[in-house]
Amino acid sequence: MSWESVAPSQIEGVENPTLTLRKGENYTITWTEDEQGAHNLAVYGDGESAGVGPTEVSSANDPA
Repeated sequence: MSWESVAPSQIEGVENPTLTLRKGENYTITWTEDEQGAHNLAVYGDGESAGVGPTEVSSANDPA
């Protein structure tokens, strides 16, 4: 299973891009569910341990 990015322009249209994040910055990641079902998201630090830093996860149903 894969996903395709739509923004920012540097990764627009890229399948399964690697997102490089910087410590101390805040990020918002948004995705839209489709017929392929739910997606998982994991964030790894330099030591490759999942769940680095505080996170806030929310979901909303967007009426189409």
